[in-house]
Amino acid sequence: MVMASALLVPLTAHAQAPDPAPAPDTVPTPSPSPAPVPAPSSEPVPLRNTAPNDLAPPAGSVPTVPPPAPAPVVPPVATEPPGEGTARNPRPNELPSRKFKESSKFVIASADDRYRLEFHALFDGDGRWFLTDKGGVSTFLIRRARPSIDARLFKYLELTLQPEFAGSKFQILDAYGNLRFLGEVQFRAGKMKPPVGLERLQSSRDTFFPETSLPSQLVPNRDLGAQLHGNVGNGAFEWAVGLFNGTPNGQVGELDNNDSKDVEGRLFFQPFLPTNILGLRGLGFGIAGTIGNEQGAAVAYQTAGQTQFFTYASAATALGKRTLLTPQAYYYAGPFGAMFEYVRVDEHWVNPLGARATVGTVAWQLTLAAAIGGEETFRGVQVKHPIDPGNGDFGAFELGARYADLRVGDLAFERGFANRNTSAQRATEWGVVGTWHLATWNHLRIAYDNTSFRGGAAHGGNKKTESLIDTRLQIAF
Repeated sequence: MVMASALLVPLTAHAQAPDPAPAPDTVPTPSPSPAPVPAPSSEPVPLRNTAPNDLAPPAGSVPTVPPPAPAPVVPPVATEPPGEGTARNPRPNELPSRKFKESSKFVIASADDRYRLEFHALFDGDGRWFLTDKGGVSTFLIRRARPSIDARLFKYLELTLQPEFAGSKFQILDAYGNLRFLGEVQFRAGKMKPPVGLERLQSSRDTFFPETSLPSQLVPNRDLGAQLHGNVGNGAFEWAVGLFNGTPNGQVGELDNNDSKDVEGRLFFQPFLPTNILGLRGLGFGIAGTIGNEQGAAVAYQTAGQTQFFTYASAATALGKRTLLTPQAYYYAGPFGAMFEYVRVDEHWVNPLGARATVGTVAWQLTLAAAIGGEETFRGVQVKHPIDPGNGDFGAFELGARYADLRVGDLAFERGFANRNTSAQRATEWGVVGTWHLATWNHLRIAYDNTSFRGGAAHGGNKKTESLIDTRLQIAF
């Protein structure tokens, strides 16, 4: 039977010492056998039961009554079947596992926690304000509107469903199942984020800036496929390898347009996570990559303001091998956080004139941030005291900065796959951001982003610099 709980399943602690009186289900203490009646004597009889080995009190002493015997301690009865109680399969009275988000408030769970249903939502209401001419259109918009469900069935089966309603359009972003017998080896299949880009693997709820940086334009966003993955040593080592349809750089895949599939994988290390070295526990580094044969139309790269700055010519076609490699790292220590990511992708392009070439594109980014009143983590700022002005709590405040760069290889222009008069060969971005975190995952944010270009204008000139102010109200649970 599954029972609903309106809030988090409460934690109950076993009693550490017995109560003076036995609990209703405590085994009753047997009554002591009556003591034998002493033989008559000339001395007064004391007003108490005297055990056979007791000494008779002196005449005239005050009668005493011995204290009652303490109730026996009854050990608690186990409520979970053997084998449960790991970090990923908690006992009913323990906190949920990290797979199921700790801050969730809406849970339906069975008594033994083998069946669990969690409800989540993410809302981002944005305002974009372009400070330069020939940029995008300044506007209010709903950037994200995503309800989601995480479920666990029969203890070993997990399901995630996340649709998107932003822009008054409906699409399925995530829909995958996960089979977990061991934390070290798991199987996942469906539509998901491939195990490649570091910033892409963050939830949109947790990123430093309102929009992802330039390297995320090159790595796959979401795709359909299957993967083996797991973690060893309580997260000290994470691994994943999968087979996916393959999708153009930075895009969301649906159906494949050819029989070839992409092999994608990732290795990530957090060697100090299981230790007590607080200054190094938040250090993580790794490498990820993809390899496959692509066939399809041109792709476009966008700025943080979602304006296009590069696209391949309409006659150019990706046809042949594509490889991607991305070293990545992050560091979190209390109120400080940093992230670094480098991406290189090599793609084979052709055009109707018979030109062929493998074009290399590289991008990298470095982001730094610090928080007051909270801790920086890969899962966003964890606020110590959510906003409650009546008690003097005002959440947490965060400042951050980012620098990023993307450069398309020369062959894209030399072989006629792209036009310098309409596509910039290089984009360089820097930005600063300030965030008032009302609670974990809930904030008000304002960011300034500046992106300059090389090429992209008529007669070989440079596309005009884009200056943008991005504001956001985020509400999530």
